[in-house]
Amino acid sequence: MGEEDKFWSFYGSIGVLTGYLIGGLTFLGAWAYCAATYGFLFGFGLGWLPAIILAVIVGGLSGLLWPLFWLCVVVVGAKMLGINI
Repeated sequence: MGEEDKFWSFYGSIGVLTGYLIGGLTFLGAWAYCAATYGFLFGFGLGWLPAIILAVIVGGLSGLLWPLFWLCVVVVGAKMLGINI
């Protein structure tokens, strides 16, 4: 395996991990929103259905667009710390 192949493998791995992280957080947030909005039976019991659909879409897109996501995290973090970029 050449150096370029190792780079793209690592690059893809970061995207997959970012997608899983953001997808998981999206799932938990959407499920909690459904539970709070629609009550225990519909929100908690059935809210996982729309939550998983949203999480798959958001996780997949963020896995593809992960450099933009981490760039935004760095810029917002720097602004919060008072660092001008």
